[in-house]
Amino acid sequence: INHSGKTNAYTVPDLNQQANAFEEAINKAKIDPRTISYIEAQGTATPLGDNIEVTALSKTIKKYTKEKQFCSLGSVKTNIGHLEAAGGISQLTKVLLQLKYKTLIPVQFAEKLNPDIDFENSPFIVQREIAQWEPITLNTNGMKTTYPRRAVINSYGAGGTNVAVILEEFPNSNVSDNSNNDMSNIFV
Repeated sequence: INHSGKTNAYTVPDLNQQANAFEEAINKAKIDPRTISYIEAQGTATPLGDNIEVTALSKTIKKYTKEKQFCSLGSVKTNIGHLEAAGGISQLTKVLLQLKYKTLIPVQFAEKLNPDIDFENSPFIVQREIAQWEPITLNTNGMKTTYPRRAVINSYGAGGTNVAVILEEFPNSNVSDNSNNDMSNIFV
């Protein structure tokens, strides 16, 4: 968590401070950002705010890997609105449900993407359809390693607060898997 300080306006996020909050979370978690398979973005749905957010997240990940389009990107805000005071908890709830059901939920109204964001050259794929959330398997030095499902919640508030939280599934996430694993109606 950090604060942007003075920016161009009360609601304008600071790219560098967002990137710093994300990088601090990565360092504290001691993980390789290439093992993050989902980011729950603030998703303001404004051309400027979304561009700043994706650029900040990309800037941080690109310090560790040059790979492109390996991480799904979504935002619950397209489903329920911004909910200033409850924005972060709505993001947390969505990520926890996706982890529980091992399912990624699509971003609504993502048929036309922001033309100012170069998603093809970023680490991100906008989650446009419901999909099974597969863990990431990397081949390092001839050894295949499968990592637990990992997600980042990137959130910021009017006035300059930036928060990045990394969540990871429990190692044996099949312990209470007696659900029908159908999330198709949860965020529609």
